[in-house]
Amino acid sequence: MLDTTPAHHHPGTDPGQDEPGIYEIFLRDVVMPFRIGVYPSEHKTPQRVRIDLDLDVRQDRATLTDDIGDVVSYDDIMNNLRQIAAGEHINLLEVLAERIAGLCLGDPRVLRVRVAVAKLDIYGGTGIPGIRIERRRKALSLPYKEV
Repeated sequence: MLDTTPAHHHPGTDPGQDEPGIYEIFLRDVVMPFRIGVYPSEHKTPQRVRIDLDLDVRQDRATLTDDIGDVVSYDDIMNNLRQIAAGEHINLLEVLAERIAGLCLGDPRVLRVRVAVAKLDIYGGTGIPGIRIERRRKALSLPYKEV
């Protein structure tokens, strides 16, 4: 029988256990009121916006401890979303998505983020318009700051 064990592998050990990995954080169906839209009527009242996020995160340690500091906190992500929602009026969903992506990539452990945003109320339930973007750490060229 052919031995397929790598030459550096020692019996009883996992070959990848000494290397940090990548894990994914996701937030689904986050609905918050945003002041968003280009039309005068959209400047009067906040609108419900649904946000879906997927983040590819670099694990800094080969073995995680049970310490929140070892991971990207989805509570921090939610707080950042609340701060954007409480901020200034935004005309375009595209700009909202870029701001969200920039905040997520503000943590150096986040390698890639996929952001989907959708306006839930503008067509009276007959359709939900939205956009989806993906940004990677190296591809992001615009400066972002936390709000």
